[in-house]
Amino acid sequence: MAKATPPAPVPKTFGDRLHAARLARNLSVNELGIASELGFKVVQSLESGSRVDPPASEIIALCKALNMSADELLGLKPLPLVPDPRSPAQSPLRHRRVD
Repeated sequence: MAKATPPAPVPKTFGDRLHAARLARNLSVNELGIASELGFKVVQSLESGSRVDPPASEIIALCKALNMSADELLGLKPLPLVPDPRSPAQSPLRHRRVD
């Protein structure tokens, strides 16, 4: 019998939630930086935790770029789709057809 893959850990920090949301949408750090108009370094510093208290303007820009609510990104509501980063093919967003 094959071993079941344990579920991905629930993201606890803002950086972890941002990272999980970005991966769920199959975006690179650079792509999210461009989409949010914040730039690569801002996204990278938020994900790594070197910046832990982003201003509201950055949270809004990230939420718009990720198409999610601030409640989800801030951890007030669960993230809608958080795939296991060890298995990117599990994400239903990965091969979504755009017409």
